[in-house]
Amino acid sequence: MEQEGSRRCKTGTCGLRLAVLVWLSLCIGVCATAAAAPPRPRPTWESIETTVASYFSAIPGYRSGDIISRNQVQPLLVKLASLGWKVPAADQLLEKVPADQSWLVVHLRTPAGTKFMRQIARYPRGYDCTDRLASISGGQDTVAALIRGPGGEKMIQYLTTTRYGKNMGRELSQVPGGADFTQPTGKIYTSADLLAELTQLYAEPAQAPAKSTPARRARSAY
Repeated sequence: MEQEGSRRCKTGTCGLRLAVLVWLSLCIGVCATAAAAPPRPRPTWESIETTVASYFSAIPGYRSGDIISRNQVQPLLVKLASLGWKVPAADQLLEKVPADQSWLVVHLRTPAGTKFMRQIARYPRGYDCTDRLASISGGQDTVAALIRGPGGEKMIQYLTTTRYGKNMGRELSQVPGGADFTQPTGKIYTSADLLAELTQLYAEPAQAPAKSTPARRARSAY
């Protein structure tokens, strides 16, 4: 009886050892296959452009030229990574996009703010100018009044497109919070701004084809 029990014990031990060996061999085989898999090729610039355009067009209520925010851009970067392109310095890029809770984004997404936004978007650096104006002492009240009042966008048009407006901008540079009023903020306000940044980042490791890569949007001082 003792010998028979010993034989059963040994048989059970051998079975366990065999199961462990099989499991280890399977794991090694899977790991070796994964290690041998070639890296996924980077998507073409055309596919990235298409992905970005499709992504924003699918956002309810979005129109080309509308202000974008950080929580909108972050999922897009994840989507691009899933296609095979992990955007370099993604965290730094996101820092350039206005936060969803920022004063400008919150106020431009009200019904009156949306109407105002789509008017100032037509002017050169309209967002930069509005953002700068909201940043000076008492500026948020000023921009809020422009949003509420009829024709408020005319002030941004005046500041960004006329010689007298440019002179006023230089004067506003002297008020508290108005430093560099006439200069670009360096922020990413629209999908066009974002695409320009992505164009540059895509071209850094390997120059993107000249025919398929759009020129970086110039953001000169006004």
